[in-house]
Amino acid sequence: MRQPALNIHQLLQGVSRSFGLSIRLLPAGLREPMGLAYLLARATDTVADTTTQTAARRLALLDSLQHAIDTPQDQPQLVQALQAFARQVPDAHEKALLERGQACLDALQRQPEADQVVIRQVLAAIIEGQRWDLRMLDDPQRGVQTSAEVDRYTWQVAGSVGEFWTRMCELHLHNWHTGTRAELLLWGAHYGKGLQRLNILRDAHHDLHAGRCYFPAEELAPLGLDRDSLCAAVRSGDRATLQRLAPLLEAWQRSTETQLHDGLRYSLALRGRRLRLASALPCLIGIRTLTLLRQAGTQALLTHVKLPRREVHRVLMALVLSGVSDRQLLASWAAALPPAKALPI
Repeated sequence: MRQPALNIHQLLQGVSRSFGLSIRLLPAGLREPMGLAYLLARATDTVADTTTQTAARRLALLDSLQHAIDTPQDQPQLVQALQAFARQVPDAHEKALLERGQACLDALQRQPEADQVVIRQVLAAIIEGQRWDLRMLDDPQRGVQTSAEVDRYTWQVAGSVGEFWTRMCELHLHNWHTGTRAELLLWGAHYGKGLQRLNILRDAHHDLHAGRCYFPAEELAPLGLDRDSLCAAVRSGDRATLQRLAPLLEAWQRSTETQLHDGLRYSLALRGRRLRLASALPCLIGIRTLTLLRQAGTQALLTHVKLPRREVHRVLMALVLSGVSDRQLLASWAAALPPAKALPI
């Protein structure tokens, strides 16, 4: 039985204030397909991240969701599986999203055919990254071994989204950018990867405490560290051991800044205030968050670092009042990059 019509805006508000805001800022024709793609990706992410369930059960449900996204028909068994899984999800908004899973799939079938193709492509990449995450990071014998694995993962779950934005804009907008298509696809992919690397840095305390390490073995080994010793140091608050990770954190921060800078270049290449604003806001919030992480140093591995909401509002208002000008975008970026000074640990 089909579920009631989907209120995309309401669900977005519940599961992501920041991305929901960016969606609302988009030109009208882009809001529904972009919002729907985000909701479906967030639903699969909720499945992948619900650690109260076994990795095998999460992988099986991800496979079912992938099949349902690719197959335009009602799937009562999937609806039942999502509702049963939702009962194990602690967050009320994420639970509501899973319970509306069939409505999201129905909404996908109502999108123009070209939009459906692009949405399915990005979701396939995201789900493949989530599968890797579950198989590799939850394997006590393996874990993440190489930088190439991290690079591929960040493209799958986020860099692909940067490319997706460009392809959706091509379908819905005219005369919307000044850069070449190749530049936009490249900058968009780097932008998404930078945001995902930032997420890894920001969430390292929580992940390491839970035994999940995204820093590859080949980068930890020269520092005399491995996944187990790093996770143990976070759990015990072993500051001396964590300080050995400082060179790796600094290298990750530099590469993340470089990728976010391509997000700035992407935004500067866009025409139209709404499109520019929607694109630039995550970049400018991200670079400010990165600065907070730099200032915290290895202390960030023992606490949660987050940009205050008032700062997000301040950045947004400055952009709006300036008309999202080149000058304001560049000034906002520069203002977010004070000299990095790590706090003593």
